[in-house]
Amino acid sequence: MSLNAPSGAGPSAHPRMQRNLRLLPWWWVLRWAWFGEGIWVIYLTDERGLTLGEALIFEAVFSAVVIATELPTGMIADRFGRRVSLLIGTTSVVFAFLAFGTSSSLWVLLSAYAFFAAAETSFSGADSAMLYDSLKVVGRERDFTKYYGRLNALVMGGIGAFTIVGSLLVNWFPLWVPFLLSAVATTPAILLAWLFTEPPRTEDRHAYFETGRRAVALTVRTPALFWLMVLMTATTTA
Repeated sequence: MSLNAPSGAGPSAHPRMQRNLRLLPWWWVLRWAWFGEGIWVIYLTDERGLTLGEALIFEAVFSAVVIATELPTGMIADRFGRRVSLLIGTTSVVFAFLAFGTSSSLWVLLSAYAFFAAAETSFSGADSAMLYDSLKVVGRERDFTKYYGRLNALVMGGIGAFTIVGSLLVNWFPLWVPFLLSAVATTPAILLAWLFTEPPRTEDRHAYFETGRRAVALTVRTPALFWLMVLMTATTTA
């Protein structure tokens, strides 16, 4: 079978891409080992003394940060590589779990939740691109849909398992324990992301970065576009 590899991908890239494909399922599940999915609102109100109204602000902050960081994180992935984007996102998740599980300050907790959102956009697109381009080097890009479906099935199973375990833990441990456990369980994903090899690409490396830079500049220079973005953000997070 021919490698069907992009320009610049030699035979030595083949085993490295195979390693990517072996590591990706583990990273895909562990990148967000969120044991607090079923208890985080109770944790904020009962353990940290927040009101329900204050707890609801977190989802608004998450949505706003996702909108604000989608383009910049895409530019980072294009400029510095998908591996770097995944590494940044995974590291952000671990530190956010630690902050979320140990702080009682509303602003620190909100900042941690904002890091969750920024990590989400760091993963968005970069993870599937890492998978597709790794498959392409070994001549198996036609299997992308099958691999991607399996990985997302693993994630859904992982989310269910993490949520159940986290909800059970609070019967015997304080409410903050599942969040610190989340940080511990996600930490190996940092090493996995570090071990990835950046797949070669045929397209212009800076295309997305340059497009993003121009889009941001145009939005800032055009009041109508700028205020439209502000309005869209406000209505989405309201």
